Amino acid sequence: KPHEEQKVRALATQRERGAMLIDIILKKDNYAFISFYNALLHEGYKDLAAVLQDCIPLISPEPEKGILDGVTPYVKTVLCEGGVPQRPVVFVSRPELVDEIRLKLMKLKENSGWLVVHGMAGCGKTVLAAEALRDH
Repeated sequence: KPHEEQKVRALATQRERGAMLIDIILKKDNYAFISFYNALLHEGYKDLAAVLQDCIPLISPEPEKGILDGVTPYVKTVLCEGGVPQRPVVFVSRPELVDEIRLKLMKLKENSGWLVVHGMAGCGKTVLAAEALRDH
């Protein structure tokens, strides 16, 4: 979440930032742990990911069983396993647009349909959509 990221970035030393990041991950559910593990893999920290490999929680990707917050366990598993693109290095936070996309996605729970994010190439459509899905 953005406020968690700001707390981590505000700390003075790399050691403090790392400790807080681990503390945040441990307070979250298994999906956060899996996302962290996958981020290590995809960002070139395979040696650190290997240390965590035996601790990865098993999550069954069975579609349509136990819908929580409108998201099936299958969708949640796919998203936490890298289905949502990582934030780019240069990231501009646009909370109003992200919230608008989230609200429109929530409306799709009641009536199925499509949500189209459109704009010029390179304007950040994928980043906006990924931010709307992140942590949900």
